Amino acid sequence: MSQFTAVIEMAAASGLMLMDGSRNNDPMLASSQGTGELIAAAIDAGATRIIVGAGGSACTDGGIGAIEVLKSYGSLDGSRGIEVIIATDVQTRFLDAAFIFGPQKGATKIQVNNLTQRLHSLANDFRLKYSIDVTRIPGSGAAGGFAGGMAALGARLEHGFDLIVEEIGFQEAMN
Repeated sequence: MSQFTAVIEMAAASGLMLMDGSRNNDPMLASSQGTGELIAAAIDAGATRIIVGAGGSACTDGGIGAIEVLKSYGSLDGSRGIEVIIATDVQTRFLDAAFIFGPQKGATKIQVNNLTQRLHSLANDFRLKYSIDVTRIPGSGAAGGFAGGMAALGARLEHGFDLIVEEIGFQEAMN
């Protein structure tokens, strides 16, 4: 099995574009499970490094859909041979995800409150299960908290633009 870096765009698996915009999205049921399945497929195909573009998601599930798929793979911090990097260009905190992004996903004010309560509960669960406080990580609210959920499994959050510049060797090409 060959080793390689996989690049996954969350919007392609768990995105609003799949819902024909927020008009048809159910923000209470939308899940990051599809993105978790793509990450799992990349790992199963031999990827040892996976970059996930976190944006355009339809969900505010705190990454729990993806976690359910990926928890059996162990830590995603590279220590077990699998490194996952979440590329995000927002600094939104985990508990602010529903307030900031919920309305663009079709959430009403009541749903935003319910989603925020769910994120609080998940943050507590992550603290107990994974010994990480995702509420303190800048960018953990990206993609409806997906970034924070992945951080709970050990994924590293990086600024998307900076990551792309580094990956393509932009600075070296400019010299």
